[in-house]
Amino acid sequence: MLAAVLLGVPVACGGDDADSEPAEPADEPDADEPVESDADEPAGGDSDPGGGLGTGTGTVSFDGEEYRFEIGREAGQCRNLYDVLVVDLPLVEANGTEVPPDSGRLELQVELDDVEDFEPWADLSIPGGRWFAGDDEVAAITDVETPDLTLTASGTSITGTQAMVPLVQGINSAIDAKIEITCE
Repeated sequence: MLAAVLLGVPVACGGDDADSEPAEPADEPDADEPVESDADEPAGGDSDPGGGLGTGTGTVSFDGEEYRFEIGREAGQCRNLYDVLVVDLPLVEANGTEVPPDSGRLELQVELDDVEDFEPWADLSIPGGRWFAGDDEVAAITDVETPDLTLTASGTSITGTQAMVPLVQGINSAIDAKIEITCE
């Protein structure tokens, strides 16, 4: 036995092999069945601070024009991310007429609760113009003075009338846009 231990050969001790039952092999999943994994779960289990990507719709009206934005044929997002409602909605209609993909977007971030060091912003792009409000990075690069974001966010919706300015003066005028957004 000492020689077996020195050579690294496994040695069984105690009991009669006839009395023991062979171990059952572990169940292996069938190749046709999906393997369940926690990899799809967000960090933190059921409490997803990202609120999922969700779907969303929005309308923007100004100067007698109405624009409808919606996640569907183009990707976007409308979600609560750590008490900030993050919205990126593609333009789908202008005055009741469908527009081609990539014709415009409504992007904004509005806090639901008091979030430290957060500056809300909005960026509206439609055929023929682009306007900004709040602490937008694009507007900051051009040194354009943007109005504070005054929209109200509650739960999964954002509403209000927002003063917005274009980046290039003289091409478009400043606007007061009535904005309504609902995330689902």
